Amino acid sequence: MNLFINGDETIPAVAPIIRDGSTLVPFRAIAEALRAEVVYNAADHTVTVTRDGISVKLVLNSKTAYVNGKTVKLEVSATVVKGSTVVPVRFVSEALDSTVKWEPVSQSVVIYDNP
Repeated sequence: MNLFINGDETIPAVAPIIRDGSTLVPFRAIAEALRAEVVYNAADHTVTVTRDGISVKLVLNSKTAYVNGKTVKLEVSATVVKGSTVVPVRFVSEALDSTVKWEPVSQSVVIYDNP
């Protein structure tokens, strides 16, 4: 599976995976490509990404996330795979005002900023 963000192929440390019908990708790969700030809090097992006044906080191994402080239920929880935090790509991208598409022919996840 390939990952493209704003037209550039991103090769994350851990390949995207599908779990319970949702595609999970490394959080840092999305955040850095979208020029967002990422903070990991080991004490409470959370990852927070901030961009353009939007804050998205995910709790590892929990189906609860927060967008600007409001609770959002997830289909699949964020988790750690081979040392990388992977997150539901559609939820995180759309929460950061980006669009996600699936390209079946090339088996690619495509993310791009909304104009």
